[in-house]
Amino acid sequence: MINRLAKVFIISGIIFSSFLGHFVYAQSINNLDASKLLSRVNVSLSPRSGSFVEGSTFDVPILVNTKGRSINGIELTVNFDKNKLAIVRPSSSTSIIGVWVEAPSYDNTRGIARYVGVVPNGINTEAGLVGSITFQAA
Repeated sequence: MINRLAKVFIISGIIFSSFLGHFVYAQSINNLDASKLLSRVNVSLSPRSGSFVEGSTFDVPILVNTKGRSINGIELTVNFDKNKLAIVRPSSSTSIIGVWVEAPSYDNTRGIARYVGVVPNGINTEAGLVGSITFQAA
């Protein structure tokens, strides 16, 4: 049996919300720029790319840097090449998320994984672990 090396690229799309201390009443709002309610944060995945033997598995931790701001809600979608990778399992056992709005989920046919949850009392961190994903190289 010949093992092939698969070049892997992982791309993430992220939406983070920070609503700590913000109470909005619909009757008092005429115009609202939602982008001003969203925190500017960084998400890192490691490795972002690499070469792996076909059939091998590897873990990819998902870390968030809130850049000095406090966030209390996370909605994260990780997109991956479904022709080169398959998720064996998303993990949430160790996470900054305290309450999962949706259980971590994945769809190998669409090439996505999703994490949606709340951090009670918020968090300000440079490297908060949202979860990790175990991939298998195809």
